[in-house]
Amino acid sequence: MEGNTTNRAAASKDVHAADAYSAWLTAEVQASIDDPSQGVPHDEAMRQIRAALALAYQPED
Repeated sequence: MEGNTTNRAAASKDVHAADAYSAWLTAEVQASIDDPSQGVPHDEAMRQIRAALALAYQPED
């Protein structure tokens, strides 16, 4: 019977962690939606991402 209790406790902990993550993610998305600042155009964002990836993956000498 102890294994069953342990499994339920672990499952309950996982559900609480998932709920906390969902609440955090919902708040982050809403904050982004509510942000009145000018966004970055898609093409500029992709240029910045490609530049960062190129730097990160340069071969070491």
